[in-house]
Amino acid sequence: MITGIIVMAAGVIMLLVYASRDEDEDFAATDIELDFAEKKLELQGIVGAASPEYTQLHKNIVVAALVGAIPGAFAGAAGSQLLGANDLTYAAAAAAFASIVAALVALTDAGKGLLNILPTSVWGWLSVLFTDSILLFFISTFGAISAVASCSIPSPVERTLAVYHSVLFIVLGRVASFSKLCREEQMPYCTSTYYASSSSSTSAGWQLLIPFVVAFALPAIIKSFLVPSRSWEGLGPTWIGYIYRAGLFMAALYWVLDAADNGDWVPGLPEQTLKTIAVYVAQLVLALVFVAGTTAFVWAPPLVSVVQSRAPDGSNKVVILGYGNTNGARYLLLPMNLLAGCILLSKPMGGGALALVFWQTMSLMEILDLNGLTAESIGPVMLALLGNFAYFKTGHQATPSSIQWDSAFIPLFTIRYPWTPIVVALNHFGAQIIAASAVPLVVLWKVGPKRKGVLESASRALAAFVSFFAVESLATMAWAGHLRRHLMLYRVFCPRFMMGAVLLLVVDLVCIVVTLAGVRSNTLSVSEVFGFAD
Repeated sequence: MITGIIVMAAGVIMLLVYASRDEDEDFAATDIELDFAEKKLELQGIVGAASPEYTQLHKNIVVAALVGAIPGAFAGAAGSQLLGANDLTYAAAAAAFASIVAALVALTDAGKGLLNILPTSVWGWLSVLFTDSILLFFISTFGAISAVASCSIPSPVERTLAVYHSVLFIVLGRVASFSKLCREEQMPYCTSTYYASSSSSTSAGWQLLIPFVVAFALPAIIKSFLVPSRSWEGLGPTWIGYIYRAGLFMAALYWVLDAADNGDWVPGLPEQTLKTIAVYVAQLVLALVFVAGTTAFVWAPPLVSVVQSRAPDGSNKVVILGYGNTNGARYLLLPMNLLAGCILLSKPMGGGALALVFWQTMSLMEILDLNGLTAESIGPVMLALLGNFAYFKTGHQATPSSIQWDSAFIPLFTIRYPWTPIVVALNHFGAQIIAASAVPLVVLWKVGPKRKGVLESASRALAAFVSFFAVESLATMAWAGHLRRHLMLYRVFCPRFMMGAVLLLVVDLVCIVVTLAGVRSNTLSVSEVFGFAD
């Protein structure tokens, strides 16, 4: 147990060092004058380094990790034999630890030291308790601080917009907090609102209106974030305005059919008729947002349009609408499609909470952009907090009893592998999955196609996001081991550790398989039109 904690702690430290950023790291800066100067030097035959220094960092880390693992494995095996343990587990642990140390050395050679992860102010030393009640306080505190910080923005228009989104961020969190499922240990100081009553597992009648409100309002809200940057072009109006809205309306229709089937609203129909229709509607929604949505995301061009206009001197000029948000507007399609699938697989109250938190996420992107915080770690950390916050607002707690096993039968008639576990995972961890897919928006939002170092910035943001859950998992593992004699071990500490461990694996998998693949697809699509920036 102690060996595992030590190895994981070392891995978390290495991840934090990688995600850290120095003040002089300006490879992702956007400056039109510098771009023109660079092109001028290239025309004069003055060419810089073949590849920037930061592009070699990942290769050096991988090589160092592989080289360090080999002697570590031999040393661990030899030590195990000398001590009489005869356990190859120590060899694996030594290989992992040596690999981590070698990677840390490579990071140190690149200018990243352990001092980078230490806080620079007293606020960074404060502890954090990850519970459903304190998360709202953290989110509201960030909104209040960002509203105050936004008052120093020089431009009156940007200052007003930043304050507006900060206040909206707080209000949306308060509205989403109305959805709540209480655990037994919180009684009698908590009132459940997720279901019709505290003793029920079905939604109230009025809650069936929530998915219809979401279907009507969510596409319009997404449009309101794309219009200011002139990104409501290309595939956007068709996909978001019609196809996406139709998918959300079908998701709302599913929950009406489900309630009608459970409540026997139409007694004259044959048995299982409404259930059959509802399952096929759910399958159609999932096919629309996951199959068709993924195809559209992979093959769609950037959300831009080219128009001709007349200059003041009478000459014609070409204007590219949506150029300033080329990367962010197109990538938005990925988390947006995942959101629609998770709305279907959550109860009506949970679907409304997910939509509100996604609205918060969009406001967060505007806050970070207007305050110049896109390169800081606060963006990924706030996304992780929003993911955990939405997790509790979708009727879940850190207890096995809160797993909504009935979600497996939303798009299926019977248990079928591997689809049943995937559906349950999307229902249970949907909030964190959406948050993980939205992390690249921190560095892609309001970014044009010629910004350099986008992939490096996105990978670093993902590292900071994963670090949040890695630290959380490490803390819960350490305290579950320390409190293994506690009477509440199997009621509080052990379930919290199991949730943290599984959640870390889910987040890692989503970040690698979905998010990084999405960033690659987005970069290739933009580069096909505007060329590669690096």
